[in-house]
Amino acid sequence: MERSRTARRLRGLVLPVALTALSACSRNQPATDVASGDPTVLEFNNESLEQADVFVRAQGSDTRRIGTVLAGRREELVVPREIAIRGSITVFARLLAKSGVPSSGPVAVAPGSRISVRLPIDERTLVVLPGQS
Repeated sequence: MERSRTARRLRGLVLPVALTALSACSRNQPATDVASGDPTVLEFNNESLEQADVFVRAQGSDTRRIGTVLAGRREELVVPREIAIRGSITVFARLLAKSGVPSSGPVAVAPGSRISVRLPIDERTLVVLPGQS
């Protein structure tokens, strides 16, 4: 009799414990709507004295040219959706009449996000900051 009461009590606890464990293990994803048509915008600020052709590449994909930014100008460039949905991109700038190619390193992005990239006057690297809304 004692044994059956313990078994019933255990069966009554198994379901709540299992549901709690499953909900604790679920992935919490941000409230972004991946299906939305919002473009990923890269605001490129060219502080150098050279024209910059801007390229992006996601891991496992080809490099894609997204625009040209003249010296001393700021432009909003759109990252192609098929690259943005990969989650991480690297931004490159090919400078007119220069052999160096400054890059940003991997940057986390999502469809609809904005990032700000700055090419300083020394032309050595690209500086990435979260974009302004």
